Amino acid sequence: MLDAFGVLVAVMPPDVETRVRWASQWSRALSPEPAESADTRVGPIRRDTHDPDTDDYRLTTSITQAALEHVGATRLSLHAAGLCDPEGRVLALVAASGMGKTTAARALGATLGYLSDETVSVGADFDVRPYPKPLSVVIAPERPYQKSQHSPDELGLLRPTTTTTLHRLVILDRTPGHDELGLQPLTIADAIPLVLPQTSYLASFEEPLLTLTRMLQVGGGPWLLRYADIADHVADLHALMTAPDDPPEPFTHHPGRAALPQGLEGSFAREPWDDAVEFDDAVVVMAHGTAYNLDHLGATIWLALDKPADLEWLVAAAEHQHGEHPDSLRLIEEAVEVLIGAGIVRRL
Repeated sequence: MLDAFGVLVAVMPPDVETRVRWASQWSRALSPEPAESADTRVGPIRRDTHDPDTDDYRLTTSITQAALEHVGATRLSLHAAGLCDPEGRVLALVAASGMGKTTAARALGATLGYLSDETVSVGADFDVRPYPKPLSVVIAPERPYQKSQHSPDELGLLRPTTTTTLHRLVILDRTPGHDELGLQPLTIADAIPLVLPQTSYLASFEEPLLTLTRMLQVGGGPWLLRYADIADHVADLHALMTAPDDPPEPFTHHPGRAALPQGLEGSFAREPWDDAVEFDDAVVVMAHGTAYNLDHLGATIWLALDKPADLEWLVAAAEHQHGEHPDSLRLIEEAVEVLIGAGIVRRL
């Protein structure tokens, strides 16, 4: 029985040899609970007699997916490495596959408690449940998707010493040769399109963008780390953990609306949307499971269409917000067409 961020997963290995190997790899996630207490089950995993690494990787993938399906929309699940300091404050390193989460977990796990190199599970009060799975290490650079599984005990990573709470969120961007390497703060509006693809089941939440925005406010807001070698930035990440929190970025929530409003023929209206959040100079709208980051005229137009309106009204709203412009009408017409093309505004 394994504990994957609070989900009890019963695993059925194909033989005794495999059971022993998996028990070693998953040493920190083993649960003493009986099999009948399982929340979900995995297996039996078929055995590949030629490549046990394939069996191990297949098991890891299956356990993660089974646990994520069980949690669903009850917790916000990030595709991220998670580490914590002795006070239980969690650093979540969000990244797509291949961006170095496992390498970062190993580099930081010598001084911070290891929670996961794959999934950070965040509750409504920002508690984080550990998922101390074996670390998936690439066997050879020419085979980036073939990985071997290593217990955090085997790798000497620290254990968390107390309950854990989300404290900082950093988006990893491994871009060797970039001119601007290092940590930089992000606005929430800029972070949402980067973090959203690295979540699981977020679209199943009743208010997905509100949920994500509240999480991104933690610790004063999200950060981006552009890097070539994570070892060059370990000290920077430690310093970020102890830095004072910035004030949370304020926002306004615009709950989703399903029904189309009525308006005069030729006027414009918002398409139905799932959720939206407004910031100082931007609006992020989620529609059809996609997030659209609107700024400047796009944000002004979408907000002005709280009720259906014609071009004259939209031009007046834009000039009130941004000042007069000799090409106001043309610029508004072009911006409206972009929003129509994106499927978030329609012509009535």
